[in-house]
Amino acid sequence: MALNRIVCIGDSLTYGYGAYTEDAWPFIAGRRLGIQCINRGVNGETTAEMSLRFYDDVILNHPDAAVILGGSNDILMGASAESAFENIEAMVLKAGKSGICVMLGTPLEIDTSMVGQFWFCRKSPEQTQENIKILADKIRDFCTEEQLICIDFQKEYSQRMSERHMMRWYADGVHPVREGYHEMADIFCDAFIKMTKGDQR
Repeated sequence: MALNRIVCIGDSLTYGYGAYTEDAWPFIAGRRLGIQCINRGVNGETTAEMSLRFYDDVILNHPDAAVILGGSNDILMGASAESAFENIEAMVLKAGKSGICVMLGTPLEIDTSMVGQFWFCRKSPEQTQENIKILADKIRDFCTEEQLICIDFQKEYSQRMSERHMMRWYADGVHPVREGYHEMADIFCDAFIKMTKGDQR
């Protein structure tokens, strides 16, 4: 499976909020894999807004594949995991009609102990966290059912940062520290390599 041109559509987790351009995970992944990873992350964006620009930012770029990573802002603003997932599913359908391979990312957990210092959550940090986990479960189940590639950032990020004995995983309770974005790139690269070798569907 030759995937040389990938569009990564998402919110600030894809854009690389709080870090330099070269520290955003799509930039790092593209360089490591020797492929073109086009970063179409927009700070503060919801999945509904991503879906509205999907044609212009993804389909018109004629990629071999698209990575969709979103939902954190929806839930921080009080939307349900179900509504965020419906928008993600709509983007998958748009990609499929254009013959674009899809990879879905799970949104990172938040740091409930610090998120309130930097961000306004419609619900409590604990409920926000739970809803983000529900969304991730929906994405995982959907990928299994539809045989799509799941980039499980949520599961892998905390595990890898813990293994590296990183004391601080988040810059503001939502966004990774610089090293965290690099870890997200590693997570993507590992999944990409398995997929292109035919080990993961």
